[in-house]
Amino acid sequence: MSRKELTDEARVNQLIERFQSHGPQKRDRASRSLMKLGPLVKQYRPDFVEELLNRVKLERDKQACDPASYEPTQWLSMLVAFEPRNESYADLIIDLSNRELLCDTSVCIDLIGELGVAKPHILDWLAKQFNEFQEHDFDYTYHSDHTRVCYAISKIGMSARSLTPLLVKHIHRRDNEGLDREVLKVLAKLGPAAYEAVPTLEALAAEDEYFDIDDETNCLAVALKSIRGEEK
Repeated sequence: MSRKELTDEARVNQLIERFQSHGPQKRDRASRSLMKLGPLVKQYRPDFVEELLNRVKLERDKQACDPASYEPTQWLSMLVAFEPRNESYADLIIDLSNRELLCDTSVCIDLIGELGVAKPHILDWLAKQFNEFQEHDFDYTYHSDHTRVCYAISKIGMSARSLTPLLVKHIHRRDNEGLDREVLKVLAKLGPAAYEAVPTLEALAAEDEYFDIDDETNCLAVALKSIRGEEK
């Protein structure tokens, strides 16, 4: 075993000890540090990962919960950092999202994006958030009605291409203040996989007498070029 591996293992154990034995403030700092170590925690302390998972399941199965507690959210975030792309966590996140006293939907959306898993039922759940989720952080509403969901889809990437028709449906903002920039950015990220969006994007471009396909500050132009495969 190399010196680096020994150092990593010692660091993991030290942070877990702090997380388990200190008050809320120090526990928060320890959890953030553990999340930065990511899969190393699973590698050296699978027992701790299993303990966190059991805690989340126990909270999920309670008939009542403390609305002031955010611990299930913290534990879920840690699990996703330790084991990205673990599909079983997605089901747990979606399950908890139906009980917002346990886990705020905004956090669940973020975690689904971090997982990066694109199973059909997961994409169906994300699609549902376009209509049901109400953003409570105004910083996420300046240029889009669906910033948080779009970020999650972007992180999933090409595997979320089946959501293209839904993205096209939401290309206009609800308040009629123009096009939804984050939706356009997701379409650009999907690239040629979002070919179904081309007719709608071309029609929108034709309606704008000042449209310039080479304008890199125009999200519509960037999306069109990306989907057509015309990027530089």
